[in-house]
Amino acid sequence: MTVAHMEYPLTGNSLIDEDHGHFAENLEKWRHLPDAELDQGLEEVAHHFAEHFAREEKIMETSGFPPIMIHRQEHRRMIALVEQLRAALAAGDPGPARSFFGGELETWFVQHAATMDTATARWAAQH
Repeated sequence: MTVAHMEYPLTGNSLIDEDHGHFAENLEKWRHLPDAELDQGLEEVAHHFAEHFAREEKIMETSGFPPIMIHRQEHRRMIALVEQLRAALAAGDPGPARSFFGGELETWFVQHAATMDTATARWAAQH
């Protein structure tokens, strides 16, 4: 799927893919936030992560996805990263949040969708 300039893989699970579509649309907006709005952007990411990861983890639990703990750990890592970025921003350093929105988040998202989320969707479709 392509949103704006970004290409990312569809997983084959409509719930996951719909969430990813919303995320990709927001990512384009977040990429261009002025420093004064970075905290709001991080709050939006945190909110999206909380909701999306909960839905995804429900799919993993319901289907008995074997590597659920690995996937869940990656979700927790990203939630913790957003909190670290918010702390740095509160301390007056917008650089890490700017880098996160400037490319790191997109790189992570595309890789995560292509690997962990696609594996989850394929497993769930068969179980």
